[in-house]
Amino acid sequence: MKNASGQLGFTLFTALVAFILIVLAMLLVQSMISTERSISDVITDISQQEEMQAIADLARADALQVFNYNVRYSIEEFSTKDAEPQDGRPDNPYYIFASEPKEWDMMQAELVKDRFGVKVKSSAGGTATTNQFAGLAARHLISLLQKVGDARGYRIDLEHPEEAKMTDILQETFQAQANSSEFFSVIKCDKGEYRGCVGTFYVTLDLSKEAMDDTTYEKFPLVQVEEVQTGRVIKEAILPRGKFRLYVPVRLFKALAGAREAAYANGAGILEDDLEGALEAEESKVKMDEALAEWTEQRVLASRLREPDDGFVLCTGCTMDKKGYEVVALTERIENNPLTDEDDEVKLVSYEVKLYFEETNENYRVSRTGKSVYGVLLKRFAH
Repeated sequence: MKNASGQLGFTLFTALVAFILIVLAMLLVQSMISTERSISDVITDISQQEEMQAIADLARADALQVFNYNVRYSIEEFSTKDAEPQDGRPDNPYYIFASEPKEWDMMQAELVKDRFGVKVKSSAGGTATTNQFAGLAARHLISLLQKVGDARGYRIDLEHPEEAKMTDILQETFQAQANSSEFFSVIKCDKGEYRGCVGTFYVTLDLSKEAMDDTTYEKFPLVQVEEVQTGRVIKEAILPRGKFRLYVPVRLFKALAGAREAAYANGAGILEDDLEGALEAEESKVKMDEALAEWTEQRVLASRLREPDDGFVLCTGCTMDKKGYEVVALTERIENNPLTDEDDEVKLVSYEVKLYFEETNENYRVSRTGKSVYGVLLKRFAH
């Protein structure tokens, strides 16, 4: 409205419009500030998440390396440990019975079942179930995967089940996969020929969803990263989902190949019929032991087991007679006529030969302390 001098007058409507414009401007500024803050928070969250993930990945990689070493160490220790008694010879020799298949592929499969599955051979020729290897591996995993170093502003822990539960998990895993053709792969020992055989192997753990459900998979050790300031936590399994292939530089299968050459040789082998017949022809246990030792010596010489093959050799220092093997014929007495003065006769019940192989090549040893000696026991029951 104009006043008397013709100038525009200030009205309440003008003030109202100005106030509305100011309020709108303030709302716009606040919206811009809030949006900027939200964007900044999102960027910060993403950055923190990426940093936590990176820390978790590094911790997971370190823990995975420890896991790899522990499994390799457990396999070697189980096969070479010398505790009761400490006599320079392994406590857990591998048994080969004459009644079992002698084909190389089947012998490999039997060793895998024995060492990783549930079947264990007894001295009487039977089988039993065990979780000894799984328990050993679980014990090492629990004791060595205890703690990793924290990062600045983050707390890093390793979650794992108790030893008994970890043993059950590993035992179920080995048992379920021991019959799989992909479970193990022997390196450069196709025909089972001892000389030139490498005998190390790969073990493949199938942790894919097709082979293992989420509940079982999540029981394996986990890496936990916690941001100290916010308490935010992320967890990652140390074993990748899918097929996990582990190289084991332990020459168990080379020892198996050497023992197989001694056991089977077109009739002249330690576990073949000709030797049993020769032993049964002897009149006393002493003579049987002597004949068994002589026969074994011939097989050792024929297979050149005392000649080092890439550092793998029959362990002559493991026995008192420096031969690298031990023999024993088990007999039972047959009572003669008590009215005569003749000595009691004996008959053969069974016989066994223990072969000891020593690993001297450091490339195929996990532990650098002490000796790495592998025992293979050949056993045959008389018919």
